[in-house]
Parts: sequence; structure tokens; C-alpha cells
Amino acid sequence: MDNFAVFIMVWARPEKMWTYKTLRSQGYTGKVFFVADDKDETLPKYKEKYGDDLLVFSKDVNKYDAGDNTGDLRSTLYAVNEIPRLAKENDIKYFFIFCDDYARFS
Repeated sequence: MDNFAVFIMVWARPEKMWTYKTLRSQGYTGKVFFVADDKDETLPKYKEKYGDDLLVFSKDVNKYDAGDNTGDLRSTLYAVNEIPRLAKENDIKYFFIFCDDYARFS
């Protein structure tokens, strides 16, 4: 399917990528996009490793109400809300969202 992709929300662990490795090792051969925000200090490493498969969005804290007054921006809220726009921009109609934190298998 040309209009399906997996979007993996990433942050500060470009060397790990457990979810990506698991998907590929289990036979998934389709499109994968990595979704990062512009505040990630490891963004250059992601760009180096994943090139055009890396999609970067602006983490504008005023765009979405996180319901949090601590100032801690470590939340998937921002990426999850940007993925539908990123999918449309990349001609993706159907998609699945993963996080790079959860697929740690040995």
C-alpha cells in the first residue's frame, strides 16, 4: 500500500530505535517515518541516520493545551497531534503511530 506508513515518535535516543528494529525484524517492509520535535538536542544525529525519513515539527507550546503547568514538555501530546498533518503532507492516508520507548525486546 503506497498510502500507508508507520510513524514512530522519537526523542533523544537516535542510537536505540527499538521499535524500528522490532518492526523490521518481524518482517514489516513498508514506509516508516520518524517524528521529532525541533527542541530535541539530538536532532542532528537523527537527521544523519534517517535522512528524509525524519519529519520534524515545531514544538509550539502555545498550539496545544497540555493541561500541565510544570513546564515539562516531555509528552507525546505534541507529536501525536502533528502526525495527521505530517501524514497528509506525505500523501499518507492510513497510518499507525508507535513510540520509540515501548518496543524493547531481546
